[in-house]
Amino acid sequence: MFFNKLEAYDEFDPIVDIAANSYLTSFYSGNVNEQKINHMLDYVKKYDVDTKPERVFDLEHVADAHRYLENSKSFGKAVVVED
Repeated sequence: MFFNKLEAYDEFDPIVDIAANSYLTSFYSGNVNEQKINHMLDYVKKYDVDTKPERVFDLEHVADAHRYLENSKSFGKAVVVED
């Protein structure tokens, strides 16, 4: 079930239900277990899925990471690491 400030959705598909130029800022799924994680990792390995982040920022530059993600030219994942 997905909740926003106004309503709840029994069925929520982020690909279909989120409007263009909108962002999903957090997500939780209780439907995860070790078998599913291992299946995903096997898939990544078998099909050589590129899992590298687009950009990596150190904690000192977290504001730059936010600006990058808010920029319409950003693509992919950004990761902030602690030194």
